[in-house]
Amino acid sequence: AALGGMGCSRLAAVSLLVMIAVLLLLCLGASCFVAGVRFTPTSERVGGPYMNDNDGPIPIEEYITQHGYPVEVHEITTQDGYILTYHRIPHGRSSPKKHGSPVPVLLQHGLFCASPVWVTSDNSLGFTLADAGFDVWLGNSRGNTYSRKHIKYDPDKDKKAFWDFSWHEMGYYDLPASIDYILNVTGHSQLFYIGHSMGTTMYFVLGATRPEYMDKIQAAVTMAPVVFPWNVRGPFGSSMNSLTPFFNWLTKLLGMYEMLPRSQEVLWLDRHVCTHPRLQFICRDFVFAICGFDEKELNATTFPTILEYLPDGASFKELQHFNQIRTKGSNFKQFDYGYMGNMWRYGSSVPPPYNLTRVTAPLYIYYGSNDWVADPQDVFYAVARLPNVHKVVEVANAKFNHIDFMWAIDAKTLIYDDIISTFHSISR
Repeated sequence: AALGGMGCSRLAAVSLLVMIAVLLLLCLGASCFVAGVRFTPTSERVGGPYMNDNDGPIPIEEYITQHGYPVEVHEITTQDGYILTYHRIPHGRSSPKKHGSPVPVLLQHGLFCASPVWVTSDNSLGFTLADAGFDVWLGNSRGNTYSRKHIKYDPDKDKKAFWDFSWHEMGYYDLPASIDYILNVTGHSQLFYIGHSMGTTMYFVLGATRPEYMDKIQAAVTMAPVVFPWNVRGPFGSSMNSLTPFFNWLTKLLGMYEMLPRSQEVLWLDRHVCTHPRLQFICRDFVFAICGFDEKELNATTFPTILEYLPDGASFKELQHFNQIRTKGSNFKQFDYGYMGNMWRYGSSVPPPYNLTRVTAPLYIYYGSNDWVADPQDVFYAVARLPNVHKVVEVANAKFNHIDFMWAIDAKTLIYDDIISTFHSISR
């Protein structure tokens, strides 16, 4: 179907045009000469085993079930009224063990992602943890496909109110509600936490603003932690500061508060460009240009399935908040509303910094030397300011990038096995 026949909403149309423009610019400017893995062009047909030709990707619950795992859907309401949908894998392919209750593990995704990122690759972390005997909970932050609900506001009709959040609210409201809910359902007093990218940012906000929850965390793993994003590389590094005023102006002009939600327009791009045998390198190299190039770890077989569930929407305010702490020397701080807004909200002209000394639960940090988002320099700057770091691990692959933590072919042997070994030793 032609794009003109889709009845694009203003939001979806602008999002699609922005994505296409960026893809084309990256292809012309940087990507076309990159050599690497290519998908086997066995057919010109767009699609895959987990693609629903009419309605988008199959429901993630069905996807998990097709892989032989049990799945439950849970709704969690936050203190400020957002309704989050979590996916639970209570045990592995085999029946649950007779003795004891599995220790719960909460997995928290990053920006523009959702719960499917933990199960859509071979040897994925969600399935690996379940098979290792853990009770796996896949989180979904407010605003993505699975958590686009509120007790009062409609995300499409009450945009200004619904989308007025950044990762501060995710750490301050979403994680406490989720932790309390999981512990109540499972009967445990503590859980393990694993975050990737913004999922780590949320965790540090939690510890800094709700330190009482540190007693409920048995141990936390932060993969590609983003706390001081001063050395972000690629097109969204040095260019971000200069583009921010334009995007702020554009969003206000068009009344846009949501960025890149899952939609038919984005699905069209996924299926007619990103999974096309002759065009899919554009999408692959677009991702690499943001996250770091590591073509050897990208699984060509599962990449189309991964793209079916991406991107998954976010508020513009999340990006604005990250950009406010991008300048070298900036504090890891709450959202900056300007002088008057700060005085009204905080009682000071500048937003308060997050106190990282309150993040006291045992912490295990994994980083990649080729991560263009969580640069190693920035990671170590954060490590020096955290009080209870038990281990810092550089992944044993010089090209390991930002997305490899979820989708690398060798992620299990490089990271997951070590995490599971650590969790088992702690929980004995």
